[in-house]
Amino acid sequence: MGASLGVSATAIGLVITAYLLTLAVLIPLSGWLTARYGARRVFLSAIALFTLASLACASANGSANWSRCGWRRARAAP
Repeated sequence: MGASLGVSATAIGLVITAYLLTLAVLIPLSGWLTARYGARRVFLSAIALFTLASLACASANGSANWSRCGWRRARAAP
């Protein structure tokens, strides 16, 4: 799969690890926030964060690989 995308196996592993690590941290946190602030407010905040992170990913230029990777992790937040 990486060859068809022009990406090394190491880069694929890094992206998968970053995604899973983000989920492992944010799922318990989102449960606590939901209990404290309510499901509707947390859901709307998650949609806003996802939208802002998607816009940041779209606006990142090709030379800013690390910032783009960071925004992709933010976008993975539930």
